[in-house]
Amino acid sequence: MGEADPVAGGEDKTAGNHPLGQVFAMTRQLSRQSTYDELVKKLSSPYNQYTLTGKVADMLEGFTPILTSLRYNFPLLTSEVKFTDRVYVRGSDLLTGMYTGHFGRGFEFPSLVATWKNTGPEVSVFVRRGDERSALVSLFNRGKAKAIEMNTWRLAPGEYKLTIGTDSNDDLQAEEILTEQTIRITERIGRIEINLPAQKLVVVELQQLRADGQGLSKRADVAISERDIAIGHQQLEAGDVADILCTVHNIGSVAARQVTVALLVDGKLTDRHIIPVIEAPNDLEPRAQVVRLQWKAREGKHQLTIQVSYGGKEITSINNEASIGIEIPYWPSNDHP
Repeated sequence: MGEADPVAGGEDKTAGNHPLGQVFAMTRQLSRQSTYDELVKKLSSPYNQYTLTGKVADMLEGFTPILTSLRYNFPLLTSEVKFTDRVYVRGSDLLTGMYTGHFGRGFEFPSLVATWKNTGPEVSVFVRRGDERSALVSLFNRGKAKAIEMNTWRLAPGEYKLTIGTDSNDDLQAEEILTEQTIRITERIGRIEINLPAQKLVVVELQQLRADGQGLSKRADVAISERDIAIGHQQLEAGDVADILCTVHNIGSVAARQVTVALLVDGKLTDRHIIPVIEAPNDLEPRAQVVRLQWKAREGKHQLTIQVSYGGKEITSINNEASIGIEIPYWPSNDHP
C-alpha cells in the first residue's frame, strides 16, 4: 500500500477540506504576512485561494463538487428535506465565502467582510476583497430595482468614500457612477443602504479616508436577546398586571452607566427603568442586571419589545432590541370586570 499524502489529509479529504488550510488562511489575513502563501494555495478552500491569487477561474473550479452533489438525488437535497440543517452539499462553503467574504472556515470572528439584508434570491453577491480599511463587492440584481442593506464587520470605525456604479464588463471599474458620497462608520457593524438597479452588474467600493482614533477598544456594549425576556406569571388573563423580567448584559470592555430599559407593547411605550451601572465582563465572567417591568395585560395577540440604550458610544447597537410574542385569552371573572 502506498503512503497517504500527509498534506492532502487522507484519501477522503480534498485540499480545501484540510483543517490546517483554514488556519493558514486566517493567519495570513490577520497578520498580513506572506509566510503561509504556498500552504494557503495548496490546502485552503477555493474562496480562500481566490483572496490570495485573485484568479476567478481557479475559484470557479470549486463549484465542481457542489454541482456533483446536487446532480445526485436533487430532491433529497432540496424539496424532500424537512430539516435543511441536515443537508450537506460538499464544497458549499465556497458560496458562503462569496456572499460574506469570509476567511478560514467563516465561523470565526472577525472573519466576515459583510452580511446582507433584503437581497433575496434575486441578488447575487461576490465579495472580492475586504479588510479593516476597504471593501470591494460585485452585485447583480436579476429582479426589479430594490434597496438592500450591507452590514460591514471588518471595517474599522472612521470616515469612508462610498462609490457605487455599474460594471458591465466585470473589471471592477465603474463605467457609470450611481452613488458617490462620504459616509461614517461609528460601530463594529456598519449599515449601508444600496439601491440596486434591475438587471445590472454593480460594483460597490468602500475606501477609508480617516480612521476613528479611539476605535472600539474602550466601549461598553449593552445587549439583550429574546432569551433574556421572561414573563413572571405562569398564565396571564386580561386585566392582570404582568411582570416582564429582562436580563440586560454588558458585553463591552468598560462599564455602562445610566442604562435605559424600555418596554414597548405593540410599539407603544408602557414602562421604563434606569440601571445605574452594569460593569464590564471580567476574567470571562459575564456582567448583567435583571430588570422588572410591568404591563396590564389585554386580551389578544401582542408584541413585547425591550429596548436598551445608554448615553455613550457602543461597540454595536444592533443587539439593543429584542421582541417576543404573547397571546392573552379573555376569561370573564369577578376580578376582571
